[in-house]
Amino acid sequence: MAENTALRAWLQNEIKLKDTELDKYVEACVELGVEDPEDFQYIDDWKETPWYQQDDYAQLKGLNKLKLKKIETKSQANKDNGAPSTNSGGAGPMSAKEEWRSWDTKDVIAWIATLDGIGDVDAANAYIEENNVTGKVLLDMLESGKNSLSMASKAGKYVIFGKLQEYQEEDKFPTRAQLAKSHKDVAQKGYEFKSSAGDLNAINKKDQVEKVAVTKDGSATRQRLLKFYQVYNPAKLDDEQAIDELLRRYQGREQQLFSDLETKYILSGPKSQYVRKKVDLKPVSKTNVILKTLSRLYHENIRAVEEAFAFPEFHTPLLDEVDFLAKPMVLLVGQYSVGKTSFIRYLVGRDFPGIRVGPEPTTDAFFAVMHGNEERLIPGHTVPMDRTKPFRTLQKFGAGFLNKFHCAEVPAPILESITFIDTPGILSGQKQRLGRNYDFAKVVEWMAYRSDRILLLFDAHKLDISDEFKASIEMLKGHDDKIRCILNKADAVTNQALLRVYGALMWSLGKVFKTPEVLRVYVGSFWDEDYHNDHNAELFDAEATDLIADLRGLPRHCATRKINEFVKRTRQMKVHALIIEHLRKQFGWFGSKDKKQGKLLNNLRAEFKDIAKAENLNLNDFPNPDKFRQLVEKHDISKFPKFKEKWRAQFDRVLTQEIPSLMRELPGSSNENDENGGSGGGGAVANPFAQESVSGATIDGGKKWAVSGVQKAKYDTAFYQLQLNSGKASGQQVMNVMLQSGLQRDTLKKVWDLSDIDQDGNMDHEEFALCQFLIEMANDGVTLPASLPQSFVPPGKRHLVEFN
Repeated sequence: MAENTALRAWLQNEIKLKDTELDKYVEACVELGVEDPEDFQYIDDWKETPWYQQDDYAQLKGLNKLKLKKIETKSQANKDNGAPSTNSGGAGPMSAKEEWRSWDTKDVIAWIATLDGIGDVDAANAYIEENNVTGKVLLDMLESGKNSLSMASKAGKYVIFGKLQEYQEEDKFPTRAQLAKSHKDVAQKGYEFKSSAGDLNAINKKDQVEKVAVTKDGSATRQRLLKFYQVYNPAKLDDEQAIDELLRRYQGREQQLFSDLETKYILSGPKSQYVRKKVDLKPVSKTNVILKTLSRLYHENIRAVEEAFAFPEFHTPLLDEVDFLAKPMVLLVGQYSVGKTSFIRYLVGRDFPGIRVGPEPTTDAFFAVMHGNEERLIPGHTVPMDRTKPFRTLQKFGAGFLNKFHCAEVPAPILESITFIDTPGILSGQKQRLGRNYDFAKVVEWMAYRSDRILLLFDAHKLDISDEFKASIEMLKGHDDKIRCILNKADAVTNQALLRVYGALMWSLGKVFKTPEVLRVYVGSFWDEDYHNDHNAELFDAEATDLIADLRGLPRHCATRKINEFVKRTRQMKVHALIIEHLRKQFGWFGSKDKKQGKLLNNLRAEFKDIAKAENLNLNDFPNPDKFRQLVEKHDISKFPKFKEKWRAQFDRVLTQEIPSLMRELPGSSNENDENGGSGGGGAVANPFAQESVSGATIDGGKKWAVSGVQKAKYDTAFYQLQLNSGKASGQQVMNVMLQSGLQRDTLKKVWDLSDIDQDGNMDHEEFALCQFLIEMANDGVTLPASLPQSFVPPGKRHLVEFN
């Protein structure tokens, strides 16, 4: 107290201030450790520094830097006055700081065990060992004044550096003996301090031979480890010392042990030489390179800032590389028994594991239908553990949801490019809210964010949009560009009724989607059965073709959409950081922080306007004030970090330089000929099965196309696996497909003559579908027609022919 009085009197003499202002200066100086007036003799220009001229006293923090200067100056003065050298080679007892220079990594780990607030101690210990952080390394880091620790736990990083600074300021580095005496609880953590200052290994982790011995023969963990090595690394079985060490390191963390082993030997390890090799003929695509670059931009520039400002708690979880590289996802949402599961079977062309179809509510779980080399059904708790699938963050919805989540893998060609998400039918009333032990709407919101297309399915006989369905649709707001609607089972109503049903649906959608734009609605019957009534067959086929084309375009435009989502997320993160920074600046050094935070949050709308004006932003880019208030109330705003200028510069560089550069790299349409064959012009080589020229087909018969919507979808799946040029497959590629049918060459020549209607030597999707349809006819023993009936001519090619 006497020192504070002396400091107060000295400051009063140096700076003429009122008593109330002087109290704040004295309090700030004491908090920063500058309590002795003599400290200022080491700071020659302290009066010229701007800190004492500021009204809000915030610049008193500048004293912290001046204090460091004071310490360095004192240290130099001590050396000049003949203070004892720190050279351990000299005579006399070793100082505490000299002792620290002799510490190895085990000593440092034992010291860390005495600190509070480290966080993940195991991770910190692993970092110390892997990076050989000795006592000398810590002291060198301290002298440099730069915290060079890059451990995962930010809390641990700053606790360690802060403690070192505290020792430096007080010139009191604890010895091993002092630590052993004052931190008796360290022994309970498995460490032992020895009092001998000359022993470089004085701090050692307690030998846990006894614990290992207990587990050596009878432990289930040890037996499981031995079985694992027996399969994946038999050479390890004889290395008992390595097994003991591994069990010691992972004691109490057995689940993490086997997770790490699976990652090393199964996910990233070399494949067995006895596994049949699958030759991948597809080169790394330009799209894949762009998406990897996008992932790199996110991890190097955005992710760390999102963590610092708790962005995942306000918006969506952090992203991993698999989220960028994942195949396009199609999310199906609708009330029960509208045909969601049947629609997926219609597109995939087969059943998938776990499928249940019926008029009653059958699908009571979320299904991710993905590609796999073999059919299998993966339970929900296992799926998030697979790092190759973009479902890791689904764990946050709890066991109740994971019990109702499955992944069905099917070897279907369409799934090589697209993943489908089937959802439970939305029920009415309390069954939707109380009958599920997870938040259905929140799960749908998570799925919607990661989906490339959202399909809302409606039954022509059940158009009512219940309150529960409406709530789920409202969770899709912000993704309007992804939404398409399907009016299913339209073949079961008459023409007049269909007109009324369509109008009623559009009216209902207008009440939910309050936008001037009209949603695209596909009308038809999307399942693998024939139409009940074929009076609108042409309309339904055309609608099915348009829908298939829309889904087919998803892989081609995947990079563009993910860049768009990345830009949207980055802008949201920047606005979020600017909001937090603006609110954080309102807190002073004094006064109740809780009252200040409450006052700010009650006036968020006005604060948002101030930020928008100052940063030249649009208010539409800001989050909902009420929702933001509910989320930020859980945090102490004053403890958020400052939004550094380098972070702002990173965001601006990514948005204004890196993204435009990536956009220029996007693959565009090519006018070059297909590498497997160019466009033929009719003539002698139009038909790859014959050298002679052919005559055009004559037309007769009805109007409906013989190729049904179901068949067309199946043929399109095969067609879009080919290398296309301007939407067409070359004659050579189609010939290779046709030869797989096993038909005679003369029969295939006739099929080509009938299918290549424009006689350009290539085939588009309609000609290819007709070709496959005729091949199936021939394989079924049906005689091919000499000329095409009108019903066989694709709708898009009928303008090229004359009708008799």
